[in-house]
Amino acid sequence: MKERLWTNIVLLGFSVWLFLFAVSLLSFSAKGLGTGFAEQLFEATSNPFISLFIGLLSSAIIQSSSTVTSMTVALVGAGTLSFSSAIPIIMGANIGTCLTSTLVALAHITSRSQFRRAFATGTTHDLFNLLGTAVLFPLEIYFGILSTPAKWIGGLIDLGTKRIPGLSDISPGRFEKISEFVTYLFGNFTWIPLILAVILIFLSIRWMAILIRVLFVKDSQRQFEENFFGNKRKAFGWGVFSTAMVQSSSLTTSLTVPLVATGKVAYGKAVPFIIGANIGTTLTALIASLQQSIEAREIAFVHLIFNLICALLFVPGTPLGKLHSFLSLKLGDMVYRERLLGFVYVIVVFFLLPFLLIFLSGGMEFNR
Repeated sequence: MKERLWTNIVLLGFSVWLFLFAVSLLSFSAKGLGTGFAEQLFEATSNPFISLFIGLLSSAIIQSSSTVTSMTVALVGAGTLSFSSAIPIIMGANIGTCLTSTLVALAHITSRSQFRRAFATGTTHDLFNLLGTAVLFPLEIYFGILSTPAKWIGGLIDLGTKRIPGLSDISPGRFEKISEFVTYLFGNFTWIPLILAVILIFLSIRWMAILIRVLFVKDSQRQFEENFFGNKRKAFGWGVFSTAMVQSSSLTTSLTVPLVATGKVAYGKAVPFIIGANIGTTLTALIASLQQSIEAREIAFVHLIFNLICALLFVPGTPLGKLHSFLSLKLGDMVYRERLLGFVYVIVVFFLLPFLLIFLSGGMEFNR
């Protein structure tokens, strides 16, 4: 038993190392693609609505906002993606990852009462990010509500690492030699290590999630019922902690949906847990930014600040918090009456709406 425990701990340490190496390799490979690739990426993401859609669609497809945000941090660190273009991608990734819990809700479609509760819970995750983006997206474009504090915090940390021995050792150089060697092996085929880096980021996050679940969350369903939802504060805290541990808000929120659907957990206690999960998921990007440039760390702080502000906006019991819950419960009522609307909602919100926003923003100019 002890041998298995230590084996899992060693594997977890290796997964963290592999994750940091993959981020470094992605950043190093992106630099090797040349100025032409960077210019094309800058041009493609110059429209913030397109950047938002890129984040949303990529996260929805691979079902991991942690992977998308980590890749974004690496590209910003490499100078391949601009800081301002990365912010909408981070927001879009937050929305895209909500698809998982909504799809889990659709699995309860055979029972009207369960489907009502499941869909209300799944869309609570959706609306947290959709409403948050609707409020903060224009405020960021015109007033820098996310980028300004992120740059301030990033500047403070940069000064701190210069003064505190040891902390400044966390730099790109730690993995750069290995990344350079791997890139050298493929010669002019720079895109191969780039793709390899993306795959390794995805796999390392998945492995970390599996190993941490084995080590700390062995009987998730039972523990969720008995311990995680004792009261709203405890639910919020467990939402932050468990998601930070398993590196996936998709996983923790998806586990919550069937518990509410079957009546084992009250909807009111699930809401603070889901809000906490959105904060916990920011840890991955923060870890990825440790060995990157100051701008990469700043984009990781944008992710954290976005979720913190949304959490404050939608605190249960406040006017916006009541609106958040009201809309989720209303969507549950709608699918209770007409179950087909659940599928229509998924298609419209996660696919048609982003294309519509891009089309409508085609003629707009942005001062960024």
